Amino acid sequence: MNYSVSRPTPKPTRLSDTPNAECRFFWANIVSASTGLTLEKLTQKDLGWARKVVCGPHRTTLIGGGGKAPAIQDRIAVLQEKQGTVTGQMEREYLAERISKLNGKVAVIHVGGTTDTEMTERLMRVDDALHATRAALAEGTVPGGGSILIYYLTKAAGHLPNARQFKGEGTQTNDVDTGRILVRAALNSPLRIIAENAGEDGMQHINHLVEHYTTGEKNIQPQDLLGWNAATKEYGDMYAMGILDPVKVLRIVLEKAASIAGDLLLTEAVITAKGVEVGTTA
Repeated sequence: MNYSVSRPTPKPTRLSDTPNAECRFFWANIVSASTGLTLEKLTQKDLGWARKVVCGPHRTTLIGGGGKAPAIQDRIAVLQEKQGTVTGQMEREYLAERISKLNGKVAVIHVGGTTDTEMTERLMRVDDALHATRAALAEGTVPGGGSILIYYLTKAAGHLPNARQFKGEGTQTNDVDTGRILVRAALNSPLRIIAENAGEDGMQHINHLVEHYTTGEKNIQPQDLLGWNAATKEYGDMYAMGILDPVKVLRIVLEKAASIAGDLLLTEAVITAKGVEVGTTA
């Protein structure tokens, strides 16, 4: 059996049997006046056991606890019955959290490789996937591969001009327009870079999706977006192809990018690559 303990938070005081219930995971007994067990009577058997313990700053995970499954299921049944009788919203949520932890499982993924470099690269991939999954559970998912950014770029096309629109004679770009051009270029970048890394013309795929979102079905929903699969070199439903982005990741990326851009406005100087013209993408 496995169990995960999060950073403690204030809990209802009436449900005071929590520690003893959680000890069922490890076949341990709690030292307290309510159980009648004291430190003088404590034996090694009362300590319980777990195959592995992973401690972090906010969470401790105990893997392979010695608790018996029937005893844990009995405790879950008691908590479910109690959940139906309590009246307070906080107590119901607390009981639901405890039931979830008692029902929870922990997967152990073993990562290896022929060389240390290969093993490290695989380990980083697994770690990235783990954090992406947690982010997806927190705030949901959207079609990946940069398609959702292109979709909303077309929705805001009137507010995000292309740099080429300012190439006409007598047309000058003010600071606000420059900012809009940079936002447009940033929203294009994920799909463009994915395509270029796959040996394709990024702007060709961006223009294809922009045309599709602009002239296609007007009531298209974000979850039904067409996107480009770099692995198969095909267009299709990103959800159906399993290409997703966590909403939380995209939100934080955009927020951080806007924050950095705001800081750059106050520095009065920026170092960039020579000969690179910013904001010339579609």
